[in-house]
Amino acid sequence: MKKFLIKLMTFITLFLLLNILIIALPENDNDFLHAITDKHQLLRLTQNDKRLIVIGGSNVAFGVDSKKIEAQLGIRVINVAVHAGMGLKYTLDDIVKYINKGDIVLLIPEYHMFYDDKFYGGTETIEVLRICPENLNSISFKQFIQMFKGYPPYVRRKVGYTALNLMGVKKFGDIYFRDSFNEYGDLVAHLERENLIFDTSCRLEKLNPEVFSYIEQIKSQIDAHEGVLLISFPSFHVTAYNDVRKQVNTVVRELKNNSNLNIISNFQDYIFDHELFYNSIYHLNADGRELRTARLIKDLQRLTGVAGISWQPNPSVGKYLQ
Repeated sequence: MKKFLIKLMTFITLFLLLNILIIALPENDNDFLHAITDKHQLLRLTQNDKRLIVIGGSNVAFGVDSKKIEAQLGIRVINVAVHAGMGLKYTLDDIVKYINKGDIVLLIPEYHMFYDDKFYGGTETIEVLRICPENLNSISFKQFIQMFKGYPPYVRRKVGYTALNLMGVKKFGDIYFRDSFNEYGDLVAHLERENLIFDTSCRLEKLNPEVFSYIEQIKSQIDAHEGVLLISFPSFHVTAYNDVRKQVNTVVRELKNNSNLNIISNFQDYIFDHELFYNSIYHLNADGRELRTARLIKDLQRLTGVAGISWQPNPSVGKYLQ
């Protein structure tokens, strides 16, 4: 028994030391998720401006032209979206603390966030907490469970990056880098590229009621800051929609049935054909981004006078942060 305990303690010690070593491996400062620090900086530097803050996953990062929205509506637009893999809960908790009086927050979550455990994140949550450790105190037990499940892929990524770095490969992959975003927070590195081949199927299984109640909680916090929360719908591939039509309609119905939420769009306006997508059922190409932005502007323009919202179109707006 004593020998067994010694072996067990030795194994546990070596396991902990190995994981400490893995966590201590150097970060790639140009990694996609590091863009969140630039977006935080934008939020800090514009805290005295009238702002439209757009929140979501990569459907928002890839598919919104903030410069065009800003020119049409005359309001500072900041796209804080990065990656849905961080989990909608993490994203909301991270951004709500930056909300000030008069801010208009536009939330556009992917449909996947409402199903299964996607709301709580996983591998990307671990990665972003390395970048923003101050957010650790807002992590729930369910998020820790998903992070535990996502730990093996996190280890593979860390070791893979270190190996490539040792071989002198400083950049790998395609467009998923910090410098792929522009000064508004929009991802633009893909706009002049050809569409890629990707899987257009979709599967959504168990609805997560907690997502809807948590959005209500966030709305209450935004209200307390004297801001306004608006909700629109993600760009979504028509084939994927046909796979999960019932599940998408359930999300839309649940959101619209909540009289406290300001739903500004018709979800069907954001179901697009295949040729408008770049590399995923949520990621629009340049043409898709232009069409989606035009529809979003129309949805926002209809809100004049609602909840104290007013727009002041100004085509000359363009002196943005560098």
